[in-house]
Amino acid sequence: MAGPHASILFNKRLTGVETAEIKKYIADRSTEVEDDYFWIHEHPFSMTLGPEFDDDLKEYDENGTAKVIEWSPLDIVTLSALCDSQRDHLILGEICYSLAERYSGLVDFHGKLDLPDFSFPGELYVIDHSVDDRFFSFHIGDAQFLKAWIKSDRFKMIK
Repeated sequence: MAGPHASILFNKRLTGVETAEIKKYIADRSTEVEDDYFWIHEHPFSMTLGPEFDDDLKEYDENGTAKVIEWSPLDIVTLSALCDSQRDHLILGEICYSLAERYSGLVDFHGKLDLPDFSFPGELYVIDHSVDDRFFSFHIGDAQFLKAWIKSDRFKMIK
């Protein structure tokens, strides 16, 4: 069963050194790494460094994200949990937090979080857009927000 996924957006291109650091960070926490896949305590994940398709980053300009966050993403790291237990959500959230914090990125949750009525510290953006008369909304947050969200009893990443 597929699990949650998220992307970390960066306002700069990641350098070769930063990409190597990210790979090392993942490898140091994993029990096994095979190409773009890795396992943490028997929980499988995948990671894509950089845009998967040529227009992935352009989409953030087109859907209004760049206007809301006040910059156009220039690089991206996408992480996916391949299962859907609460532990998978937590591991994914912790990895996203670490990378967003270390490299000053924002986390695209790829959907709207089920948030309680009170606010969390940090920045959380709501991106509203439509495609072919269908309305979509999703959240993007900073590391400080994600750190607090992980501690919430309603914490879940988006599946």
